[in-house]
Amino acid sequence: MNDDFANLRSMHSELGSKIRHADVVFRDDYDDNNGSKMPFSSGVVFIKYKDSLEPIYQRLDSGEIDIGTAEKEAIRIMETYYDMTYPLN
Repeated sequence: MNDDFANLRSMHSELGSKIRHADVVFRDDYDDNNGSKMPFSSGVVFIKYKDSLEPIYQRLDSGEIDIGTAEKEAIRIMETYYDMTYPLN
């Protein structure tokens, strides 16, 4: 993981908290019969989706989007990972 992305994640820890919260919601509703999944917010999975997540953090940092929009975009990526819609939508 490059330093720029790590710095963005550090500066925008509120988005990281929202991603971790959404991850708990996904995991609570996830059917283990579909196979086990590592938490999305774990380092291994997060790095796998870096190319999708980093632009969200960059746009949040530049003020192009707000935290609510950033959260929604991150959740769409998580829906792909868990192959299910976000349970609280």
